[in-house]
Amino acid sequence: MKKTLFILLTFYCSSVFSQTQTLTLGLNYPILVGNNFLKTNYTGIIDAEVKYFPYKLKKLKLGITTNIGLLTNSNDFISKFIVDNPNLTPVTVLLIKPGLTTEIEFGRFVPYAVLGYSFFNYMSKNMPTNEDSSNDGLNLILGLKYNLFEHFFVNANFDYTRFRLESEALDISYNKDIYLLKAGIGYRF
Repeated sequence: MKKTLFILLTFYCSSVFSQTQTLTLGLNYPILVGNNFLKTNYTGIIDAEVKYFPYKLKKLKLGITTNIGLLTNSNDFISKFIVDNPNLTPVTVLLIKPGLTTEIEFGRFVPYAVLGYSFFNYMSKNMPTNEDSSNDGLNLILGLKYNLFEHFFVNANFDYTRFRLESEALDISYNKDIYLLKAGIGYRF
């Protein structure tokens, strides 16, 4: 993990001096899909993204990106468990997803891909201090932007994360394959 962060930081620092700078900001709504423990227990709140493209080769752009998202317990989860535990407080999941990105322009349509690493941090007032409160793993995002105007675009993507399992959790797809669909808007500088 430290090597991945070092490589991303090196890539970013080398790009600061590039002549072709492009920055995009986006806000998305994350929807959990598939058969996994997050879909069963959580619902999406928001996902914010920042993309920086220091390199451009004709219609192909190469850059770095970071997504930061929030999930919280679903109403079904809380209503099911609050009867047995009246002191239950919702768990919020903070998602941090740095990665390398590429996109190619086809007129107003811009397909893109991101390869990165995801960190999921679970936060709650009632979470025991000795409990593992995070998951992490490789991340792949495939998406499509549609340019509405010169600077504004709409965005949709499929976000897949494959968790590393170091705990006692069963090594099955339900515990390690996380799928998100995200849709939103963005602004390009």
